[in-house]
Amino acid sequence: MNVTLSDRGDKLGHTQLLALCLLLAMVPGVSAASREYRAERFDVAVTVLPAGDLDVRETLTFDFQSGTFEKVWREIPGRRTDGIEIIDATMDDAPFSIGDGPGHIAVSGSRRTRVEWRFTPIGPSTHTFGLKYRVRGVAYTDERGDVIAWRALPTDHPYRIASSHLSLGLAARPGATTGPNREATPLGPVRTPVVERRRVGAATVAVDEGTIDVRASEISRNGWIEIETVLPAASLVSRQPAWRTSEMNAAALGPRWVMAAGSIAVLGILFVLAVRRQYDPPSIVTTESATISLPEKLPPALAGALINNGRSHVGHALATIVDLADRGVLGVRELHRQLGVRRYELAQLPGTHDLTAHEEMALITAFAGRGDDVTLSRARARLARGSRRFSSAVEMDLGARGLLDPSRKAVRDRLLAIGIVLLLGGAVGAIPIAALVDRYGPWPFLLALGFVVAGFAGIIASATTTALSNEGLVRAARWRGFKRHLKKTMRDRRSPAGESFTSRDLSYAIALGLAIQSSHYLRRHPGIVPPWFAAAGDPRGGNAAFAAFVGSNAHAGGAHGGAGGAAASGGSSGAS
Repeated sequence: MNVTLSDRGDKLGHTQLLALCLLLAMVPGVSAASREYRAERFDVAVTVLPAGDLDVRETLTFDFQSGTFEKVWREIPGRRTDGIEIIDATMDDAPFSIGDGPGHIAVSGSRRTRVEWRFTPIGPSTHTFGLKYRVRGVAYTDERGDVIAWRALPTDHPYRIASSHLSLGLAARPGATTGPNREATPLGPVRTPVVERRRVGAATVAVDEGTIDVRASEISRNGWIEIETVLPAASLVSRQPAWRTSEMNAAALGPRWVMAAGSIAVLGILFVLAVRRQYDPPSIVTTESATISLPEKLPPALAGALINNGRSHVGHALATIVDLADRGVLGVRELHRQLGVRRYELAQLPGTHDLTAHEEMALITAFAGRGDDVTLSRARARLARGSRRFSSAVEMDLGARGLLDPSRKAVRDRLLAIGIVLLLGGAVGAIPIAALVDRYGPWPFLLALGFVVAGFAGIIASATTTALSNEGLVRAARWRGFKRHLKKTMRDRRSPAGESFTSRDLSYAIALGLAIQSSHYLRRHPGIVPPWFAAAGDPRGGNAAFAAFVGSNAHAGGAHGGAGGAAASGGSSGAS
């Protein structure tokens, strides 16, 4: 195929665009006034009611240090509870009722109850916010007894807390006045409580006649404290809360979900194996040969595709660009650095050249079908986006040379398509499955996992299936031997410059996945700078610049061949 390249299209000047970007960068941005605040105290008093519900009173003192504030919020998760009921809220001991505008609170959300205090905008000052709410069905029974687990501080808060006092006790009996704030009595017989903390500077735990008292200080952003205690069985919980019952039912159904997911995976793998049986395996045994010279006159991209079982990638396209430069189709010159980064520019040279389909496709893709010069980074990006078209052209050229087996390629492509479809099925199926989590827990996601496992089986089967013909396998073995020779040559530091490595070998080294090794070799052995490469400010060429150029053509695709907790609450809190 003869292709005539135009000599038009010098650089497209981007000076105006660059000047505009610099001008915009010099315009000062408008930033919102910063708000700084912290919590002097965050106290929590938890009262355990006879039915296993909790009455929680939170007292939060904010020190607004700079900026203007008009609301404070608290979000309480509803997980591991049977619901949350807001009882009252205050600001500086003044009650806030539910409503709109300053002096009211807004309550919203179902899974996460959000309480938002709204007030007249205020500047630097100190204010105390109170919140009382009832949490139903927190206590539950397991093999240890009646369990109460509560995360007393929000897990998500952008402010620091200077100190915190947490207390937990049973509801006061008529006439009783013991317990923190005279609201609770001792828990009775109780095991030593487990107090878990995160990002808390110091904390002390005291158990006084069963009442748990925690005092903490220097709590960093997103720091929290969780209290878990166990009472004798049936001393508090007469029946399991609804969330616990649902959790136990879901766990009982777990083996069925496992069996269903396993069935999906097994059926998918069997289907993959059935398709794989259509594959006609090679009838010859090939061994890697020790080749110290080019095995044959073959374009670098095709050589790279041969050792990759008929597959091509953007690295082969970049090797084609270097090969075209070595053949006088392109010129490469180094541009002045930007922020210390080397840059290169590709230019088409006038003349008539005989190009194969994949070479023409690489040229058209890199230059976007135009004659204008293009930077290497932009050409690489275009080749990556157009890799599918380039791969099709490579396969066409391999097939024209009898190096691909159409039936083997069809099976390989079918296996790859099956694997991708199964993977997508697992990913897309996870979306409706998410609606089942509230009822069945995370078990339904195993169904999606079954599709994913079968999908990976299809992709692995495709990767281990060659599309090469018997002739292609024989010639691929020769190229693997040549790759081993190149690798050994570049690794041998005693080899004199250019002894077994020339500029013609560079395109093959890049196609065979040895661009980085080639770059290191050129740095150690200066002198192999071809005439088609021009270094910036050095008409004789620069070895370092050329070595960096070769290394920049490496294919980046790789080699071929939270704290959920078991407690309720947590949530978030903040001010704005």
